[in-house]
Amino acid sequence: VKEDQILACVIIGVQPETYQVELDHRSSSIAKAENINPADKAAKKKTKVLFVRRNITHPHFQNVSRTKAMALLQAMNRGEFIIRPSSAGMNKLTVTRKVFDNVCSEVQ
Repeated sequence: VKEDQILACVIIGVQPETYQVELDHRSSSIAKAENINPADKAAKKKTKVLFVRRNITHPHFQNVSRTKAMALLQAMNRGEFIIRPSSAGMNKLTVTRKVFDNVCSEVQ
């Protein structure tokens, strides 16, 4: 393991008093975690939430979906971001930021 490396892991324990998280990176554990509720995954795919286009004038705002924002960020540098409409409601926006290559974070 080295700095800036991306790992796929499953959280198996949390110790909030010492700010520690116990992780498991075995492929069998990851496969189990991904298959916990296959019915929920199917239901999420069927219910697609659309965002409402906004008339906002800001250099970082774009009327795009989460998928499109992540695709646009692939061509950008680390730390760059896009402000976009949130599917949570008309009074909310989401900031999608590029953390690493193929890794984005979102804040509402």
